[in-house]
Amino acid sequence: MFASRRASLTPKAEYSTKCIYFDGTADKIDVPHHANFDHQIGGTYSAFSWSFWMQSHTHTMQWLITKKKTSPAANDYQIGIYPGAGSRGVLYAYPVNGGVLRTISATKTTIDLWNRTWRHIVFTYDGSESNASDRPKFYVDGELMNMGGTGLPNSPALIDQDDADIAFGVSASDSSTYEFQGFMNEICYFKNIALSQSDVNLLYNDGTPIDATNVRTDTTKVYWRLGEDGDTTGTDGINEVYGNCPGTLGNIQASQIVDYDPEDNTAPVV
Repeated sequence: MFASRRASLTPKAEYSTKCIYFDGTADKIDVPHHANFDHQIGGTYSAFSWSFWMQSHTHTMQWLITKKKTSPAANDYQIGIYPGAGSRGVLYAYPVNGGVLRTISATKTTIDLWNRTWRHIVFTYDGSESNASDRPKFYVDGELMNMGGTGLPNSPALIDQDDADIAFGVSASDSSTYEFQGFMNEICYFKNIALSQSDVNLLYNDGTPIDATNVRTDTTKVYWRLGEDGDTTGTDGINEVYGNCPGTLGNIQASQIVDYDPEDNTAPVV
């Protein structure tokens, strides 16, 4: 059992009252490939964004969102946390450009990713930016992080697009390595746009998640609430609220679907 700690999240009716605990042993959520995730705009450049809430419970390399498979070899991108920056942790994205794996990293001395606090994470990518260093951005709790890594070279700036499935909590859709340990919820994908600072502020909402259905209604998005059974599949533990891309749980037990409780970060007994 993990020690309890007060989180920063305040529940309200506008978002899910449930969440899912990933215990770090092959737990994942699979979402099959769908055209809604195709992020190359006319074959000229890539643009997409992810928004989600997470609370990490371990100081290890772990993947949060991946669009990648290992067999046959295909890579699109991965988003995760890596040990570094002292005890604070580093956000990483590993996109593929021209068949080459690139590294994008983000840190900030004032933000600790490991301290069992609910964090709102946003990753945006805009290949139309002329400077490679301006294309990817990470935000945590509304703050733009300090970006580093090799980035992506030369225009047109494509993060290569393939038909790999989406996976939450593991390194690839057909693998169970670098598993995430902690809570996740309120995951939203935005197609063909890089969210602005004002969009990020709206989603963060001073630490209280909002219904992402009403954010950036000018673009295609896919929005999941973890732990709910409100979609058409009825009992799968993940409610695909918007976007017609339902997911399924892998190795996640009923005991790992728990109430959102901002006053407690205790892991459930699995």
